[in-house]
Amino acid sequence: MTSRLWGALAAYVVLVAIAVWLLHGTVLYAVLALFGGLGLKTLIAEKAGWNSGSGKADSEPGAQTGSETEHQS
Repeated sequence: MTSRLWGALAAYVVLVAIAVWLLHGTVLYAVLALFGGLGLKTLIAEKAGWNSGSGKADSEPGAQTGSETEHQS
C-alpha cells in the first residue's frame, strides 16, 4: 500500500474523530456512513489500480504531454 493511501485513510480517521467529538444522533451516523463509504472506495481504487490521479493517464490512448498540446492550434 502506498503512502498516499495511508495519508488518505489517516485523514479520514482524523475527520471521523472530530465528527464523533462534535456531532450527535442522526447527523453523526450519516457522517460515519459517508466516511466509511469513502474509505471503502479508496481501498477498492487502490486494489484496482485506479490511483493514476485526475485526467488521462500517460498510458491511455489519446493522452498528450504538455509539449504536444503547446504545438496544437
